[in-house]
Amino acid sequence: MAATLSRRGRITAFGAFLAFAPPVSAEETAAPAKAPATPDPPAPPAPLILKKFAADVFDLDQFTLQIPIDDDGDGISDVVKMPLLRNFEDPAFFHIDKLGEAIVFRTRRGDARMEGVTHPRCEMRELKKGTEEPASWSTKNGQVHHFSTTLAFTRLPEDGAPVTAVSVWGEQGEVLAVRHEKGKVVMSRMGMEPFVFEEPYVAGTPFDFMILLDKGRVRLLREMKPIAAWPLQAEGLHFRVGVVYEAEVPEIGDPKSTAEVTIWKLYLTHK
Repeated sequence: MAATLSRRGRITAFGAFLAFAPPVSAEETAAPAKAPATPDPPAPPAPLILKKFAADVFDLDQFTLQIPIDDDGDGISDVVKMPLLRNFEDPAFFHIDKLGEAIVFRTRRGDARMEGVTHPRCEMRELKKGTEEPASWSTKNGQVHHFSTTLAFTRLPEDGAPVTAVSVWGEQGEVLAVRHEKGKVVMSRMGMEPFVFEEPYVAGTPFDFMILLDKGRVRLLREMKPIAAWPLQAEGLHFRVGVVYEAEVPEIGDPKSTAEVTIWKLYLTHK
């Protein structure tokens, strides 16, 4: 069946259809509906923030960086401070990973060392907030000193030397440290047996932990669950994080032997 036209009209000689509208009453003269408003264009995507430096990944304002080279030729390793640290990187020992999600710390057995120390390192040291002075706090000053991290020992020395990633130092020296030694990850504790984190440990495996120091004690947590606690009365404390190559005699052995630590998460507060 042919379709029925809804309006009267005629076909011209050229075959075109001309429509004739019927008379319109006053009731039918209402204003035409407004055309729908043009929707706002979609918001442009957020600009891609390219992470080029370690300070684009973590807030490094409260750290200095001890690097394993002697650029100024004074016989000891150099220190990088803010504001230079904010845009500092070196593909040989301190840089972000390919995904822009982590900081890579690297040092070799034969690298330059700090004055008065035995082991080469690429290591950040905590400062008093807003100053260039070394941090100095206590386990009994009424604050909770909170350090959380996710890290991996991504390269281990062939000579089997211990490698330290995180430590706390004070007036009594090293009071605790997280290190790889003899195929496992342990926390060394001043005056106590080491606490074993991972055994055996496969190089490159990320693991996370939290350290809380307050009320004359240390609490160690993983996945927000307490796993160890012990007393610690200590003053003049500060955190260190990075990589330290702890060969017993650094001068003997392959100077290019390398240790590397990669850190994905770093959180430090004193409240």
